[in-house]
Amino acid sequence: KETTPVSTKIVFKFKVNSKGEHVKDKARLVAKGYQELLGQEFVSTFSPMTTTPAIRLLLAFAVDLGVQVYYSDIPHAFIKATLDKKIPIALPPGVSLKTEQGSTDVTFHVDIKRALYGLKQAPQVFHRLLSTFFEDLGYQRCKVD
Repeated sequence: KETTPVSTKIVFKFKVNSKGEHVKDKARLVAKGYQELLGQEFVSTFSPMTTTPAIRLLLAFAVDLGVQVYYSDIPHAFIKATLDKKIPIALPPGVSLKTEQGSTDVTFHVDIKRALYGLKQAPQVFHRLLSTFFEDLGYQRCKVD
């Protein structure tokens, strides 16, 4: 069964430094995931969470062993994860492509292989990628979380 393409939009962000001066402009393609239908485009939603006792235990071990704990952010996290199936998306308004005939008013749909911000399944596939990475390094998942 063919699914309806998920609409997208471009989100613009203006980065400033500590003095409030404009540094650079950023643009991100975001899927309008609220249009996805449960059971057709995705099966479940996912929000990775940890518990307060698990964090306290980690910090207690760090203090006891005298090691430093670092926080890390993964840039462009979701787009690093590969989706289980291709998802059709519509190009955002204002983006036009020329066809061989030179027409630009054709509606294009493309299948994506990587997760986009806004897709319902994006957090789950990224969590699976991250879990596999840590398991390959020899780490084990805490039974509490």
